[in-house]
Amino acid sequence: AAVGFSRQSRLAEGYRSGEVARFLGWLHRQLLRLGESWLFNTDVRDPQGKVQLTQFFTRLHRAGALRGALPEQAFSIAASHDNESTVMYQIELAPVFAIDRIVLNFSHDLGSNSSQWQLDIKNG
Repeated sequence: AAVGFSRQSRLAEGYRSGEVARFLGWLHRQLLRLGESWLFNTDVRDPQGKVQLTQFFTRLHRAGALRGALPEQAFSIAASHDNESTVMYQIELAPVFAIDRIVLNFSHDLGSNSSQWQLDIKNG
């Protein structure tokens, strides 16, 4: 599984924070595990992946890791697919850390059961 961090992300001040780096490392591991659980799902149109991601981030919101009075204010998930074997999710988070937004682009190839993600941190 490949992990992509843009140069802008590495230079973002908030990313240098230990708590943010630990959160992102933990989040990366959790998303890869979630992607691995989709091993036998071969339909890119199956809504189960988005449902599982929504449940995961709702639990994070309830635990206090994301800002916002409602889960809809704390995160958003947009799903798309390539009509073959890859499903893609753009996930925008409002963490409680000293950064404005985290945008994750998470893709999972159902044919090879491989996951990739790219991270962008938005400040200001």
